[in-house]
Amino acid sequence: MSDGGRPGPACPTQNAASTLFLAYTQSLYLFVVYLVRDLRAPLEVLDQSKETCMRVVAEHGNSAGVLRAFLDMVRFGICGT
Repeated sequence: MSDGGRPGPACPTQNAASTLFLAYTQSLYLFVVYLVRDLRAPLEVLDQSKETCMRVVAEHGNSAGVLRAFLDMVRFGICGT
């Protein structure tokens, strides 16, 4: 804290990292929506382990944005998984 208890200016590196992360998350979300909605990628197809891609993403994925995109598409009726 600086100047009478008010926080000092934010770290430019931290702001840049946050901005890049948000841009990456949004781009990934839009890419998943494009694959499913526009290219009609079938989300209900099962892999060799008999799991859907949504289940694999939920259990093993590294991006909440991808799972959020899948869930939003189901919620809005874009896909039926």
